[in-house]
Formats: sequence, C-alpha cells, structure tokens
Amino acid sequence: MSRLWDLLGFRTDRRQIVSGGILGYAKEQTQDGIFTEIINGETYYFEVKNFANDGTYTVNATLGSSSSVNTRMVIAHYHGNLTINSGVKLTAVANSSGYCGPKGLFICVDGTLTNNGEISMTARGASAAGQDVFICQNKDKSWEYVPAIGGNGGTGVINQVDSTNPNITRYMYGGHGVSGLNRGTGGGGGGSTYIVKSTANYVHAISKRGGHGTSYSGGPGGGGASAQNINGDLTHVATPGSDTGGLGGEGNAQRRTTTHSMSAGGGAGNPGGYNFLNGSANGRTNSGTGGLLIVYAKNIVGIGTFTSKGSNVTSGLAGGGGNSGGGSVNVLGERIHITSSPSASNWCAGGSAGNGGAGGDGSLIFTKILLS
Repeated sequence: MSRLWDLLGFRTDRRQIVSGGILGYAKEQTQDGIFTEIINGETYYFEVKNFANDGTYTVNATLGSSSSVNTRMVIAHYHGNLTINSGVKLTAVANSSGYCGPKGLFICVDGTLTNNGEISMTARGASAAGQDVFICQNKDKSWEYVPAIGGNGGTGVINQVDSTNPNITRYMYGGHGVSGLNRGTGGGGGGSTYIVKSTANYVHAISKRGGHGTSYSGGPGGGGASAQNINGDLTHVATPGSDTGGLGGEGNAQRRTTTHSMSAGGGAGNPGGYNFLNGSANGRTNSGTGGLLIVYAKNIVGIGTFTSKGSNVTSGLAGGGGNSGGGSVNVLGERIHITSSPSASNWCAGGSAGNGGAGGDGSLIFTKILLS
C-alpha cells in the first residue's frame, strides 16, 4: 500500500515528531471550551470538545458550534477509540445556508480510528484570511504545516472582436485552478466567455480569474461573461473570485436584441457569485469550497475516505463561472492501514470543468509518525 501511495504522489514516510504544533496542543488540551493559543508565532483560535470514552457514529454527525464558522478551528479529541460506520459521514458545522465551515476540523484519536465511512470537509472552506497552520514539528526542527496560500486561481479570458472582424460567435474557456502542493489547497477556476457579433461594431466579454487557495479554503471561482452586439458597441466585465475564501466572482451578461438569450455564470464560492441572464441577476450559483481537515490517530484502519472537495457551478450557462478549489486533507498516524486507494482527484478534487475552469485539486497527504 505504501508503494501505491508513493506512485500516486503522496508522502507516506515515517517521521519522528517532537512536541509542538496543533497536534501537541490537541493531545494535551483536556478541557472543553474556546481557547486562544500562539504556536510558532501564529495566533490560533480553537473550539475544543473532549470525548472520554470510545465512540461510534452510526448516523451522519457534525462537529462544532455555529459561532466557530469562519472564526475558529474545531478540535474533537477522542481519548479512546473512534469508529465511523459504513455509509456515515462525519463533518463540521456549516452556516445556516449549508456552506462555509470552521477554520479547519482536527480529529484527534488517542487509540484506533476505524473509518469505514467518510470524514469530510467538502464545501466547508472558511471565508477567512489564510495563515500557516503548524501541525507538528519534526525531530530536525522542520515543520509539517499547511501554507497560508494555496494554488493560484485559473485565468479569466478576454473575448474581443472589433469592427474589422466579420460576424462571429465564439466561446473562450476559463483557465483551470492550480492544484495545491505540500499540503496546500487548490485554486479556483477562471470564468469563461461567450460572444455573438453581428454588426460592424465591437463586442467585448471579459471574464475574471479564480481566487487563490488559502490554508482554510480552496479558491473561489471567477465570474463568467457573455455579450451580443447588434446595433451598438458592447463591453461586459465579470468580477474575480475572492482570495480569502469568500465570494465567488459575479457573472455579467448583456444583449442588444432579443434574438439570443445571453447568460453568464457566477463562480462557486462562499457564497457563489450571481448568475446573470440578459443583463439581470438570476440567482446565485452553487456555494462551497474545500476546507482544511487534519486527522491524527495512533492507529488508522478501515475502508472509508477522507474528503474535502470543491463545488461545481450551475450548468448550462453560456459564459460559465469557475468552479471552486479542493481543500487540504492531512492524515497522520503511527500505523496507517486503509484498504481504499487514495487519490486527490477523488478525495480532494476541485469542482469539475464546464465552460468555466475546473477548480484545482487540493492536497491529500498521509504521514506515518512516531511521537517522541
């Protein structure tokens, strides 16, 4: 299994970990409540919940309180063993609209974690500025950490035709978000464009880039744009995705005639940006970005998954918005034996491409460690 993981590009080496980092804090904090801690110069805010006995989840469950959405990391410390049954999802609290989440979910299990279901931060990215998240320190004093800035957003495009060009109908597709590296999240996809030119004037449709990923969120997608010019010049410009895990870019669509119905999509984000139809807002696209998930257990077994995916935008729009980026999943244990085959494109995928760019895949790293 280790060789398979290596071929897939995941680090599974055994590392001697010394005290420190959020892992050390999570194992040592035995009180429930809201706490502030400075680790390697970074200030973190935690919501901690301890579970004294062995635990088993037989139905879907969420961890954390609503006040921690976008503000704190939720730490769930299980002092015994933890089992997640097949078909059961364990995830973090979301806002009242069902997206966003805390600034990371940390599952800490002193004994054996048996995951036959799913531990997920899909669509739970936080709308918050990123910071380096120091998980733990190696014996050589280097840090295992999630970087403050993840993959870059995909590029927007300029679809431009001037008066010297003939009549034309043309799509141009948004750039894909960059995948996360070294525990980083993925960037948001760029918006696409669509134009219809039928006169000796000019028409411009300008989409915008996706946002870059942060330690707490995959990047939101950029807005798409579309335009049709009959009897007049026309320029329409979308807006970019947030660089702090926030709003997806707004779409922009306009027409000069009723011959065509012109549409453009917002980018997936927190929340998704507005779709536009013939110059008017027409509801938001899908919301949610991949979030930060950290899991530690002495022993990790099972056939389940650890996921943090981005979201797809509304389909069927001519100038589609960009999809959001995948999150960061970090699984650490002294013994790791899972029978499923991990793949970032399955477990931490960015939203898939339509006309708008795909979100970048996030990071999925399994690290076998020995605590000193």
